[in-house]
Amino acid sequence: MSYKSKMGNCTSARSVSSPAAGQEEESTRRIVTTTTTTSSSKPPHELLVEQKKKIIDTATGDSHSHTQMISANQLLPFDEVSHESSDTHRLTLNGGSFDYEDVKVVFYENVYRRKFYEAMEMLEKYGNAPISDYLDCYKRAALHWACIKGAPSYMLNILIEDYPHATAMKDYMGRTPLHLSCEYGSDQSILALLKATESAVVKYRDSKNLRTPLAEAIVNSRSPSIIRAILSVEASQITTKDLWGNTPVVLYFRKNLGQILASREERMYPKLTSNLDDLVEVLSVLLQQEENLKSGSHRDVSTNFLSNAIKCKSCPFAFVNFIISTNPELMGFMEHGESGDLPIHVVCRSQEQYMEDYKCDDCGKAEMATGTYYFHKENSTSLRQVLCDECTCDNEKDKYTIVPPSEKIRDTTKALLVENDEFAQTLSDEGMLPLVLALKYGQTWLRGGIQELIDAYPQSLSSKDKATDLFPFQLAAVKQNIHYGANKQKQGAEILTTIYELLKRWPLEDRISSN
Repeated sequence: MSYKSKMGNCTSARSVSSPAAGQEEESTRRIVTTTTTTSSSKPPHELLVEQKKKIIDTATGDSHSHTQMISANQLLPFDEVSHESSDTHRLTLNGGSFDYEDVKVVFYENVYRRKFYEAMEMLEKYGNAPISDYLDCYKRAALHWACIKGAPSYMLNILIEDYPHATAMKDYMGRTPLHLSCEYGSDQSILALLKATESAVVKYRDSKNLRTPLAEAIVNSRSPSIIRAILSVEASQITTKDLWGNTPVVLYFRKNLGQILASREERMYPKLTSNLDDLVEVLSVLLQQEENLKSGSHRDVSTNFLSNAIKCKSCPFAFVNFIISTNPELMGFMEHGESGDLPIHVVCRSQEQYMEDYKCDDCGKAEMATGTYYFHKENSTSLRQVLCDECTCDNEKDKYTIVPPSEKIRDTTKALLVENDEFAQTLSDEGMLPLVLALKYGQTWLRGGIQELIDAYPQSLSSKDKATDLFPFQLAAVKQNIHYGANKQKQGAEILTTIYELLKRWPLEDRISSN
């Protein structure tokens, strides 16, 4: 049987000395085999063996007469390669005429054109000889295109079995089949690739955006089960930054924060609430994995979604406040279920988080702590997702959710105490009041929630720290603030301000009775 093909720019990945799995192909040349003008009566699989032998001979320098080397930049695009209508099925390429009866290329074209039934028939017919290892000028094998074109998962499994090295191959943009499947494929195709791909390959970054498959899955709004499956294979992706310095958590908020906050206005934006549960669950998975890596031990990992959001330096206060308003029961949950600290203690252990990860897409400023920012309500947009006040036009502000400036630690403390001021007198897992805990972890009057804690429970000014036997104002004097580094003068002034405010609010009769 003879086959016609429109791919003149293909080469067998098995035919030449290929690089190690996962590394990019260094060669920029392709080998096109020429044969005589007479049509062969041999079956295609025998022709395939002969062609393979000729290419190997050429690679070793044994038979230069059988091949013609063509530079990659001379190859025509897929649909511009023409055929001659003759019984010999000759291919016209760049003015040259070649006999081109390679089964692999026909199979490749069937996958590219979504002729999956024909491709499956070929896999069954030539099952003894692998036919899916051709690479085109984009450095893509049939498996890459199967992921892009949405091939069924059972076909992907056969392709992986036929040529397993393709799972680690990068195309011209550095993307593996898993990258492409996270962008274009189905959930089933992603799961099939995860089972067949080594963990080291799962964390590969592409060469265009430096994104991992996890980042690609987040950008393309994959389901919580897929996010969880990717992290179960290679958890370290949670800290990997892309070309613009965005971690997966930052990518998530840039894409989805505006939509989540706008969902509270359900009457105005009913479409935004349809997948709200999935959005929140995805973030819960991401924050949990980030906490797992920080803790190092699963016994010490917090399972409280609110506590993890407070700890995460990339989580804006706007989202923390959203959790408090929509899931107030989480304020009373301990980190480890029946043990650990409450969210009020978690925020008292935290130091100020400046939200420098969120830059305006126009001017590049990262000033969420002091300026108003706008997050787009539609997560389908890829441009101008986050804008500062100066770069937002009045006629487009209705497309964005306004995120006012905030100091995360102070505003979170205030939000928790507004819901229940008794949190200010709740002892931590170590038996400390929130005020004592905040002072021991370096919070000051100007940076932290100390003022809010005193207003909610003034008696805490008379409570000593059990470990040091010091009053709160004394703790403020001995604990060094780390926010200003070498700026000792500014640091000292802030400490003195904290001591002064604590003493001023400590009634004289309480001081006398305490002594």
